[in-house]
Amino acid sequence: MSIRLTKADRVAATAGALSVLVAFLPWYSYTLNASTITVNGFRASLLGDVFFLAGTATILLLLMHRGVLPDVLRRRISQPAAYAILAGIAIASVLDQLLLVSGGHRSLGPGLILALFAAAGIGAAAWLRA
Repeated sequence: MSIRLTKADRVAATAGALSVLVAFLPWYSYTLNASTITVNGFRASLLGDVFFLAGTATILLLLMHRGVLPDVLRRRISQPAAYAILAGIAIASVLDQLLLVSGGHRSLGPGLILALFAAAGIGAAAWLRA
């Protein structure tokens, strides 16, 4: 096992950490009666939770690849396929949430925009891994 991180490892680590962070940031806000309600990734819908889990699974997959955790996927699925599945889940959940936000009278927050970048980063890590 080499000590140096590959480009795919660095992209996956950055995107995974960013996806965990943006789940706590405001994704959108809306006005109800006279008050403004701000929603983060966990309160947005099930899609926010799915995005958070995809980000944490990316970090766990990276730790399994580096040998820090035991590789439980070795005989079931390859690492590039696992990254591709996580990238698809992350991208689909963020795009679906964007569609839900654009349908109502809601304003985008920085968390949802950064979630797009994190999902694209997970996709880039999957592409680099393949």
